[in-house]
Formats: sequence, C-alpha cells, structure tokens
Amino acid sequence: MEEAERLCDRVAVIEAGRVAAVGSPAGLAGRLGGEQRIHFQPSGPLDGQLLADLPEVTSVTRTGDTVVVTGTADALMAVTAALASRGIVAHELRVEQPSLGDAFVAMTGGGRPSTLN
Repeated sequence: MEEAERLCDRVAVIEAGRVAAVGSPAGLAGRLGGEQRIHFQPSGPLDGQLLADLPEVTSVTRTGDTVVVTGTADALMAVTAALASRGIVAHELRVEQPSLGDAFVAMTGGGRPSTLN
C-alpha cells in the first residue's frame, strides 16, 4: 500500500471481482474524513484537559512522555495554538492522516488486497 501511495496517480480497489473504488491514493484516503492523529512530547507540564476541551479534538491519550491527540482536519492548528498560548513546545511532532491502507480496510471490511491497479 505504501508503494502505491508513493508511485500511483490512480488506484482501483477491487473486491470480489468488482471495482469498489477508483481515484488517487490521497482521494481514496480522504473519503475517510479528515481525522488526524498528532503525536508529540510536550516541553513542560501539560494538563490534557487543555487539549481535550478544544472543539477540534476528539481524544487525548498519554503513553509515557508522548501525548497523542486525535481530532478533525483542523486539530493540528488548534493544538499547536493551545500549546503556544501556554509556552509549551511540541517536541518530536508527528501527524498521521488516514492512509490508502486505512481506506482499503474501510472499503473492503479488512481483508488483504486482492488487486490494486
């Protein structure tokens, strides 16, 4: 799937011998909505409620030093603005958006790809 995302302009997802979807890898992934997962390590103490109260945020979890925020397509801007207002820097910031693999699973119910063109 990662190779198809990097190399293909158009992708066809075929399930049970029928075309389930055709489009660009980004377009197919975009059908899942604009959910983002934002991973970072705050430079200082952070009350998770500060981020959980943002309308763009759907969840905030913490694993060790890493905070993971899930939210809408606008969550990154809202989270970084909230952190900046408190003087907190987001170290090792990483943003994940739905991938072609996520789209495939959503369209086919989770099996391995039978054909990608």
